[in-house]
Amino acid sequence: MSKDTFTEKATWEKYWETYSPEVITNENQFRSLFERIKDSSNNQKFIEIGGFPGSFSIYFSKFKKYKATLLDYFISEKVINGLFEKNGIKREEIEIIETDFFSYSNDNFYDVVFSSGFIEHFDDTKNVISKHVDLIKKNGILLITLPNLTGLNGLVQKHLDKKNYDIHNIKSMNLLFLKKICKELDLKNIEIDYYGKPMVWLEATAPQNSFVKRLIKLFSLSLKLVPFKGRYFSPYIYILADKI
Repeated sequence: MSKDTFTEKATWEKYWETYSPEVITNENQFRSLFERIKDSSNNQKFIEIGGFPGSFSIYFSKFKKYKATLLDYFISEKVINGLFEKNGIKREEIEIIETDFFSYSNDNFYDVVFSSGFIEHFDDTKNVISKHVDLIKKNGILLITLPNLTGLNGLVQKHLDKKNYDIHNIKSMNLLFLKKICKELDLKNIEIDYYGKPMVWLEATAPQNSFVKRLIKLFSLSLKLVPFKGRYFSPYIYILADKI
């Protein structure tokens, strides 16, 4: 993995210890973004970068009919098999590549290159986005989502789960900075904005007890009633762009 990463493989081994397989449905937090990408018409290709255990790969395979690939440098066969079994997915339906993204090279290019919660774990944001762009076919699409920790959710993380907060590159969560990078990489139809109803969260690995976590969850549920969007309340940022 790139030397500028904020995390190590052991970080993710620990993180996924508590994971329970879930049924992937047509509903998810990024559905309105995914609906803007046309369904595959002729075995079009989708790749999910750093997306273990592959929830979005399953979504694009099952609901949007793409030939999906999951690439991550950490793969747990136990977790993958449990998730695929839970969703009635055969192993051969989705290609799985366990490798370092930054050393990965392939003659295949993809119609949709996607990552969620990935680019913010690296110091050199332009480099990691550039590596995404390198995998896109001509007239293909780049879609990246990342958490927004520059507002209320960031304050919660910083004060209640500093260890998790510190593995994120907060500078990567600046919209003007991201737009500048996308323009320098010659992407077109660039759209970068905050996304999602207001919410906050603590990871399962956070040191707080269950009572505090329940309070945060209740607070988050109440926030969703507030129709605010922007730096201080939106939980995510997205990048949507074309490679012409």
